[in-house]
Amino acid sequence: MNTVKPLEDIIVSPSELALYANGFILGLSASDVKISFQTDKKVSTKVIMSYITLKALQEEINQALQDYEKTTGTSIPVLSEINEKMDKAWNKKK
Repeated sequence: MNTVKPLEDIIVSPSELALYANGFILGLSASDVKISFQTDKKVSTKVIMSYITLKALQEEINQALQDYEKTTGTSIPVLSEINEKMDKAWNKKK
């Protein structure tokens, strides 16, 4: 069963892998999905899961984002929005 806990309540034991990622690449097959997590554009680890597990993860992530945005009163921008704003800013400087 999936549960959401505050970050400080999640204890990483020596047998668990903890990593930071600031990017990802998706690889798809007929039955599985591979997520290659990146740190500074270099693949740091890969996770392979079924589409059923991916869908469950998506639901948990979506709920966590909705809860965060509702609690903080902010909207987290997606990369396309950030890139668009940065492009506009750079074009104004030219």
